[in-house]
Amino acid sequence: MEHKISYDPKTDIVHLDIIGPVMRDDAGELVDALEKNAKKGETNLLLADLTQTPSMNMDRDTRRFIQEKGKSIYYNRMAVVGASPITRMLAKIVMGVIGRPETLKFFASKDEAVHWLKGVNEGSASTL
Repeated sequence: MEHKISYDPKTDIVHLDIIGPVMRDDAGELVDALEKNAKKGETNLLLADLTQTPSMNMDRDTRRFIQEKGKSIYYNRMAVVGASPITRMLAKIVMGVIGRPETLKFFASKDEAVHWLKGVNEGSASTL
């Protein structure tokens, strides 16, 4: 798995860098790592960077897996940078199924995403 997950203690944000396609095996590792990085009972912030993947096309099994396992992972806010229109649509559907569509926003830059995650400039999120 080339994807990277890291925690930045200065900003208190978990960073997820998707590099290349997401396959079923990758999804399992990603979900496990996201669960591990989510702090129980505390504010959890996630910044997903999709600028290094051509598209987030996933097979049906991978999408179902993420939808099911995603229910157990809680992040108060999730910011996505570099998502294509199709990826935005899929992400909105997944978050709707999970029941937390209001926690997800899309941004053109990491700086905008970090400001929103930290509660600064509330109105700067893309509504696409």
